[in-house]
Amino acid sequence: MVKLYRETCHTVDEVNKLTESLRRQSKEYTIVHANDLTTVIWAEMPLVDDEETFHFTLVDEADDAEVTGTVSTDNNLGLAIQLDGFGTADNPSGGSIVFLERYEGKTSVLVYADNSKDEPTHVINLEGAQIEENNMVKK
Repeated sequence: MVKLYRETCHTVDEVNKLTESLRRQSKEYTIVHANDLTTVIWAEMPLVDDEETFHFTLVDEADDAEVTGTVSTDNNLGLAIQLDGFGTADNPSGGSIVFLERYEGKTSVLVYADNSKDEPTHVINLEGAQIEENNMVKK
């Protein structure tokens, strides 16, 4: 489901701050002027409900080969990535090969790179990428 958002700005500075933020997030937007007000409109496809799924296509620019897949929430426990034509030990015809989760105080990426194994082949703890409150990178 696509959601539309709009924000009415009263000054040029407000418009510039909002549009710069949307540009940094690679979001397209439309600006509507009416009298002394400016409204910025943009759309998002949030992944918030248990049933939300986002379909995507990866294209190899060298040979135009494509791989399709989905990103979906998994009962709000994390994000699951499936690629068509890839599988896991418990679902050889299409399980989630990448999973992003928050578990026991840690945010991690689990990769199932070998469909003959039940356990992930790689578990990447993302703690080193976490930003402290003062916006400085943790050392």
